[in-house]
Amino acid sequence: MSREALQSSLIQSLGEVAGPCGANRHGTALGLFVQQARTQRRAYEVDRLIFELKSQDQGNQRFDEMFCRGAVIAIGDYGGAQDFAELETWGQCLLELAESRPEHTDIQLHLARGAASAIISYGKARAFADVERWGRHLRGLAERHPGHTQIQLQLALGAVNAIGDYGSAQSFEDMEVWGRYLREIAERHRKHADIQLQLARGAVNAISRYGNAQAFAELETWGRLLRELGEHHPEHADIQVRLASGAVNAIIAYGSVQAFAELQAWGCYLREVTQRHPERS
Repeated sequence: MSREALQSSLIQSLGEVAGPCGANRHGTALGLFVQQARTQRRAYEVDRLIFELKSQDQGNQRFDEMFCRGAVIAIGDYGGAQDFAELETWGQCLLELAESRPEHTDIQLHLARGAASAIISYGKARAFADVERWGRHLRGLAERHPGHTQIQLQLALGAVNAIGDYGSAQSFEDMEVWGRYLREIAERHRKHADIQLQLARGAVNAISRYGNAQAFAELETWGRLLRELGEHHPEHADIQVRLASGAVNAIIAYGSVQAFAELQAWGCYLREVTQRHPERS
C-alpha cells in the first residue's frame, strides 16, 4: 500500500473515531500527524504528543491500530529525509506494539510495511547493517505468517529493493542472498500475481547490476528466470514490461563490450515482447 493510501485510510479511521461531536484527543493528535506527514513538515512536538497519548492509551485496540498506521507513515517520511534517529524511535514503538499484539494480523501487517520501508530507506543510504537488521524483523514476520500474502508481499518488496541497493554497491554475495529470499517467496506463492511481479522487478534489478559489472554469466541466470516468468504470465502486462526492461538492460550491457551475438539474442526477446503487446510499445 502506498503512503498516500495509508494516509487516506488513517484519515477515514480518524473520522470514525471523532464522530459527529468533534475530534477526541486521539483524532486530534493523529490528525495533526497526518497533516504533518502529508506536507513533509516534521513537527517534533506533534510526535511527542502522539507518544504521550500512546503511553496513556496503549491497550485500546482502536488506537493501537491507528498508531501503527501513523508509525508506518512516519518511518517512510523520516527515512526519506534520512533522519534515522526519528525513524528508529517510531520503528521501536511499532516493534513493541506488534510484539504485544501477536494475534492482531492488521498490526503485524503494519509492522511488515514499516520494516519494508526501513529497508528501502537504509538501502538508499547504503546503511546495510540496518538493512539486515530490519530484514531479520521482516523475515521473522513472514515465517510466523506464511499464509498471510500481504505480509509475504512486503518481504518481496523489501527483497527487490535490497537486490537493487546491494547490486549498486557491487555487493553481489549479499544481493544473491536477497535474491534467494525473493525466489523462495515467489515459489511458495506462484499464483499471487503481485508477488510474481516483484520477482520480475528483482530480476530486472539483478540484470542491470550484473550488466554494469560485466558479470554476464550471472546476468544470463537472472535473464532466464525473467524470460520464464514472461512465458508463464503472457497476459500480465506489468511482467511483460519488466521483461522488456530487462532485455533493454541486457542489450546495453552486451553492446558496451561489443558482444553482438548476445545483443542480437536479447534483441529478439525484446521484439517478441513488443509484438505481443504493441499497446505498451
